[in-house]
Amino acid sequence: MTWFFDSSAIVKLIVNETESAVLRKFKPGLRVASRISRIEVLRNIYRIDPKKVEKAKEKLNGFNFIEMGEPVFRNAEEIAITLELKSLDAIQAGSALFVKDSIEGVISYDKNLNQALAKLGILVLSPGVK
Repeated sequence: MTWFFDSSAIVKLIVNETESAVLRKFKPGLRVASRISRIEVLRNIYRIDPKKVEKAKEKLNGFNFIEMGEPVFRNAEEIAITLELKSLDAIQAGSALFVKDSIEGVISYDKNLNQALAKLGILVLSPGVK
């Protein structure tokens, strides 16, 4: 069972937020993420608590990353235009769409991204959100 995690979900695995405890109990067989998540997560963790950057790097090592090649960018371009997503969200969605047939769904806490993914026919979970 493989799940795609967006940056908002990965951050919750590192920093204690409202949904963190429930998310940490979610144990997929394999975790994948867009390569852009590595940059987003490290930037956000540094902003939140610079002392947790090493912990973030360790957590990120537990993910398989989807490289941002031509197919992902083509997906992202189309998604950015048709679903009116910001660039980074479009790259996340483009990455998830690229591996859609290989994943159970996406773990995300980004409302705009979640709505777009649902329109693309991708299952989205936000563990801990009521």
